[in-house]
Order: sequence, then structure tokens, then C-alpha cells
Amino acid sequence: MNRIIMIIITIALLISACSSPTTSSMDIETAIAQTQAAQVPPSNVEILKTSNSNTPKELLSPTITKKPTEKLSPTNTKKPIIKSTATIGFDTTRGKAQNYIAVQDSGGVTIEVARILIADKTAIPQPICPDAVVVGLPDKFVDKITAVEFIFRITNNTNKIVNLFAGAGTVSVNGEQIDLAHYRNVLCTFGDDIGGEFLPGTVAIGGIWAGVKRTSWDQVSNILISISSPFGMLYEDLGPDYYFEIDASGWTFEPIPDELKWMWWRWWRGRWM
Repeated sequence: MNRIIMIIITIALLISACSSPTTSSMDIETAIAQTQAAQVPPSNVEILKTSNSNTPKELLSPTITKKPTEKLSPTNTKKPIIKSTATIGFDTTRGKAQNYIAVQDSGGVTIEVARILIADKTAIPQPICPDAVVVGLPDKFVDKITAVEFIFRITNNTNKIVNLFAGAGTVSVNGEQIDLAHYRNVLCTFGDDIGGEFLPGTVAIGGIWAGVKRTSWDQVSNILISISSPFGMLYEDLGPDYYFEIDASGWTFEPIPDELKWMWWRWWRGRWM
């Protein structure tokens, strides 16, 4: 009997010992499973991990870009107004001029009427004859309303010395006769000397002013020019007198060419006409 009781007790102890580890093992496995489940990252986190080298640009922190430098708007400061020296020059609305008008030859000496300017006297900077003012000569333009400028080009095509006095010629402007010698004598000339001896091959470009008292500049339509013939060293005439008849009725204002301008850039004259 006692033997049977001992066997039953032994079996009970064995059953008790076996059941305890099983429960403990299940608890451990369950805990491990829960722990692993808790450690599994969400799918989007896994994507970020595996795409580390190709991270989308929109997920990167934006780079700091500098704003383009803004150009400052110009200030509203006014530029200084510089008056042109032309304001003290010739008023082209009150005058007319023509270049290279006529050419004549006499005894191998050529005279070209290179330019004639006809203008209201008040449109021209005063004085018209500055050298006359310097030496105190009388003003030949006091009683004149129109000023006329003549520029001549004289060429001695001969092989000898000749004498010619273009500045002592006679002109007529709309029937008003003018002796150029009166203006030459009060220094109303400019450029090269157009009266005297001319050596072989010489070219002279010079001019003279004259005044008109009875005709306004815009009414001048006819100009006549008479210049005595050239003569030799023995005062012999070398050819006929020069005579030019010029129609100025349809003239407008033509600027002076550079080749005619150089020879009379004296005083303030180089700034006008």
C-alpha cells in the first residue's frame, strides 16, 4: 500500500515539474514575438533606409540660394544742360549759301568762286570784320542790312610770276554796285591773300566781306562779279578780265566744306559758317 502511495506521489511530482517549464517557455516565446513585432519598422521607414543613395530631391532640405541682386532704379537727377557754342554762331534760318559756283581762266590763272554766303547782318556774330575793330577802322556795315561773303580759289597754272587782285574787284548785288576795295582796305578779308603776286603753281584760298544796304538777304537773286585780268612782271595783260553772272534766286543754305574752312579759322570765326 505504501508502495502504491509513493508511486502516486512520484507521478504527481513529475507532472508538476513538466507543466511549469512548458508555460514558462510559451511566455518567453510570446514575449520574444511581441518584442520583434514592436521592432519591425513601418514600410515607409524601410523605404527610406533602403533608398539612402537615391533620396528624392523633395525630401532633401532645400539649399539656401541667394536672391539675384536687384538693380537700383536710376535716380531722377537731371543732367546738366550744356549750351552749344552754335548758339553764338550763324543763324542758318536767316541766310543762304552756295559752294563751288563758277570757274573762269584767264592767261593760265584760274579763279573759282568757291562760296558765296548771303545773310541778314544781324544773324552774323559781330563784328564781321574783327581786324578792323582791333585797329580802330570804321565799321563799313553800320548802314547795311545784308552781309555777303565771297570766297575765291586762285590757281596760277603758269610757270611764271603773275599779279592778280581779286580783292579789288567790283560786284553788283541786285543792281547795287559795290567796290570790294573799300572792304579790303578796312581789313574785311580772311584766309590767304587774294591780291598780289602769285608764284608758279600757287593755290590761294581766301575771301572778303561786303555789305548791301538796299536789299534784304532773302530778296537777293542776282550777283555780278568783275575782276581785272592777271598781268605779268612788266604789267602786260595775260588775258581778258574775269566776269561772273550768278543767279542766287533758288539758293538754300549749304554748310561750308572743310577744304574752304581751314583757311579762315582765325579768332572766333572757326566756330561758325
